[in-house]
Amino acid sequence: MNRLATIRNGFRLQQFILDADTGDLFNENGQFCKRLRPQVLKVLLELLGHSGDIVEKKRVMDLLWKGTNTNIKEPERAIRKIIRGLRRNLGDSVDAPRYIQVIPRRGFRFIAPVEKLEMQTATSRDQRGTEAATALRIQSENLFLPEESIPKIDMKSAEMTNVRIYQLAAIGGRPAKDLIAVNSDEGMCIIDSNTGDFLDFEPANLTVDQKLFEKAGRLALITGLGGPSVVPGVTTIESGDRVFRVLFTLPGLCVASIEG
Repeated sequence: MNRLATIRNGFRLQQFILDADTGDLFNENGQFCKRLRPQVLKVLLELLGHSGDIVEKKRVMDLLWKGTNTNIKEPERAIRKIIRGLRRNLGDSVDAPRYIQVIPRRGFRFIAPVEKLEMQTATSRDQRGTEAATALRIQSENLFLPEESIPKIDMKSAEMTNVRIYQLAAIGGRPAKDLIAVNSDEGMCIIDSNTGDFLDFEPANLTVDQKLFEKAGRLALITGLGGPSVVPGVTTIESGDRVFRVLFTLPGLCVASIEG
């Protein structure tokens, strides 16, 4: 699953996105860059919480060591080391800082634009589906998930009518290049196209890149099967007295006609 889509508490820092809960740092394309060490993350969050203002050195010292049994002989040197590491992770420069400005004899200031990111989790299946459908400017529908197992094969299937599949560009302004929206008369869901995993929440503000597939009639969405070994129009799946013929495929899923 695309990790950016699961961040519930984060910040956008120009070309970086920070997961404040884990310390994971991503670039603007959603690629994982680095997991910040706990002390580094703690200092960064303090700077972000006072973005544009000076955070005094004494405040940083208290944040890191007040109330602990840690004996730091040279606390200012330790803080400078943390700031250097943070700058290195952000690709910042001492001579021409874009993120962290040092205020001599006082402290530090975060100077880059900061955008707080909060994932809005819907409270019901109906609400999740309605928000997503509205964002895509299509008929309001209920969220659905595949319920039926295909015997003896590690797959899940759901029968649908009038299927449309959209490649997503972003969710809530965050890149979502591996996610697709599957829409039908029965409902809507968001899936990781590489794994076939479903998102268990549905935020609004979906941005569509392009339509990947559309076909009228009764079809089956099958997760857990896809990739180059599956050939549209050729590959079939037998389950009891039913036969599914693949019409469209992505690495983690496919759409098939129902022939039996």
